[in-house]
Amino acid sequence: DICATRFPEHSKSALQSFIAQGKVLVDGQPVTKAGTKLADDPSKPGQVVLTAEVPRYVSRAGLKLEAALEAFPDLAHAVARGAVALDSGLSTGGFSDCLRQYGASRVYGV
Repeated sequence: DICATRFPEHSKSALQSFIAQGKVLVDGQPVTKAGTKLADDPSKPGQVVLTAEVPRYVSRAGLKLEAALEAFPDLAHAVARGAVALDSGLSTGGFSDCLRQYGASRVYGV
């Protein structure tokens, strides 16, 4: 609850992921369990710091597609010129997000 209050720009699931990755520090120490009790006195919860970077895409799939686009510059150039793309097996939207950020004019998901 403290993380959700202090970092409202992140979803609860993102905060849980950051905690599991050790990206949340309390008084300089990483916390890796979301249910960790921070202090006996709730009025003194300790210094909470989030060290995670804001992800570029809505899911890790976007990072995977980005690596492919970097490996195949001709494909990246076609997308950047406003290609229409199909995201087959659409899940959390990482591929679609990456394609749109690279310049695809439309992305159809099925």
